[in-house]
Amino acid sequence: DNQEKIATKILESIEDYFSNNVVIQPQVSAVSQVSAVPQVSAVPKLIPLYILDGKVITEEEMKRIDTNKIASVDVVKDETTTKKYGDKGKNGVIIITLKK
Repeated sequence: DNQEKIATKILESIEDYFSNNVVIQPQVSAVSQVSAVPQVSAVPKLIPLYILDGKVITEEEMKRIDTNKIASVDVVKDETTTKKYGDKGKNGVIIITLKK
C-alpha cells in the first residue's frame, strides 16, 4: 500500500535523524601508551517522543497515520523538549500536525 510506504519512509527519515548507531572512541592500550587503538561500540537507539495534534502517541500509532492527512512534521531536539515534555522528551520530540 502506497500510504504505508510513505509512512515507513517518514519513520525511517526520523529514525536516521535520531540514531547514532556507531561511535568510535579512541582507547589507549595498556601495553603501549604510545598508540591509540580506536574501538567501535554500539550506542542504544534513541527513541523520540511522538506527539500527534498535542497528544502523545506510540511509534506504532505514528506508522498508521494517513500521510495524506499530515499538515506538518516538526523534529525538535534541544533542551526545550526536556523542559516542555520532561524526561520523555530527552531524546527529542516528533510533533505531527494533521490537516483540519
